[in-house]
Amino acid sequence: MRVLLDTCVVSEIRHPQGALEVKAAVAALPDEDTFLSVVTLGELASGVARLPHSRRRRELAEWLERLQTRFADRILPIVSTTARLWGELDALARHAGRPASASDGLIAATAREHGLNVMTRNVDHFLALGALVVNPWNEDDGTTA
Repeated sequence: MRVLLDTCVVSEIRHPQGALEVKAAVAALPDEDTFLSVVTLGELASGVARLPHSRRRRELAEWLERLQTRFADRILPIVSTTARLWGELDALARHAGRPASASDGLIAATAREHGLNVMTRNVDHFLALGALVVNPWNEDDGTTA
């Protein structure tokens, strides 16, 4: 299974007390089957930049650099076709009364464009956008693809 890791998953596997089932689910996947969106990089960078200048901020900034290096050829951009697909998915979700954030919409569109499942805890957000979802926190919830 090829997956696009949502920001919540990347944060969870970095955290020392992160959920073991999430860490195991990601570790079980071959590196070549895991991808990141540029949106996730942006969300993570924003989180780091909002921290006060401290040792923790420096450590997280260094971790983010290592993450970007590790995923260098598996970081998926937003291109014009991604943007148009996001617009279509956003309209469908809004018409269904289930609007989603632009970040989630762009991640969902990226996953759809590349034939990937979204690995996330935010199942409802991505199902509303027509994404195939894998929830490593609860693989028995019927959302795995």
